[in-house]
Amino acid sequence: MSLKSTFGISVLILIFMMGCAGSPQKFETFKINSDDEQKAILEKIKGNMADYDIYRCGALAVFNIKNDDKTIEVSNTKCRPFVQQTPDDFVKIYAVTGIQSIVGPGGQVFGYITWDFQRTIVRAELVDANTMRIRQYRKPGGAPGR
Repeated sequence: MSLKSTFGISVLILIFMMGCAGSPQKFETFKINSDDEQKAILEKIKGNMADYDIYRCGALAVFNIKNDDKTIEVSNTKCRPFVQQTPDDFVKIYAVTGIQSIVGPGGQVFGYITWDFQRTIVRAELVDANTMRIRQYRKPGGAPGR
């Protein structure tokens, strides 16, 4: 291998490494809650539905806590407010699939989410310190969103 080839490859590797180091991972996590935690969260939401903006977005539901400085956006699907069901209907529908916490930097909870795990892949991306963007994708062979 010539000196020019070695230098060229070294420069490409350096550029690649700088690009990877300069773009921090912005995807955050969903905390999988234990059964007891899920029951407590569902009861808290059920008893205080006025404290949440609740949206049904395709095959997922998002629970954005009101009166905090955090915002949850759902970017690639239409959402509609969850207003037609009663709290009991809500628990029947979503207690089955489980509810997870949307967790940002430092463990701060932005809200909660539940979705059809068999049909949908969901990602959370931190937009800024107070905004989390949720994206959902249909799994290959999955049924269309509700």
